[in-house]
Amino acid sequence: VLERAKQENKYVFIDFYATWCGPCKQLDETTYPDAKASELLNSMIAVKWDAEKDPWLATAKQYKVHAYPSLIVLDPSGVEVDRHLGYLPPEEFVATIDGFRKGVGTTADLAAQLKKSPDNADLLYQLGMKYADSGRSDEATDVLTRAMALDPKDAKGRNAEMLYALGAAHYNNDQFAEAKPYFERLTNEYEASDWYVPGIQRLAGTEYKLGNKDAAVA
Repeated sequence: VLERAKQENKYVFIDFYATWCGPCKQLDETTYPDAKASELLNSMIAVKWDAEKDPWLATAKQYKVHAYPSLIVLDPSGVEVDRHLGYLPPEEFVATIDGFRKGVGTTADLAAQLKKSPDNADLLYQLGMKYADSGRSDEATDVLTRAMALDPKDAKGRNAEMLYALGAAHYNNDQFAEAKPYFERLTNEYEASDWYVPGIQRLAGTEYKLGNKDAAVA
């Protein structure tokens, strides 16, 4: 795929999916058959790989895929431009994926905007979540911590989500000791949040990974 991308000077679109994944099936049923989405994909080198089966297990690990669908765009030289996690309806799919090719809304684009407006909470949130989704836990920690510091009373209602994202980013990199405090803070401070139950589940998994089986069971 990468050799062909270089030869044809085309971007690569990778859909990492799992057979049990509902949003993945939604893409197949409603998004990919759309005329504009199909036209966009035909202008790229588009592939679908089952991230939980050989021969793509190692590739999924290489790209730090931990959620499905993970929609990843690579430039013609094989460098990741950006990714989106989850389902996108046709119009949003075209806008998002074509935007990545044009450098709009990408990690690099948001980072450049943030340099000009370093205290912009919305930019910090958007960029930090992209870092977290890509498994870049150190950058996510820096950026999302700054975002939460700008909104200590959680007026925007995003702090629980950011704590979950930080914990998950560290967890997915096998940094379990670093992940635990984020899940603990989430479950201690945001019980009314929709992220509370997922946080409890992740905290249990983190305790288990750390060898604290009694705490995991509790």
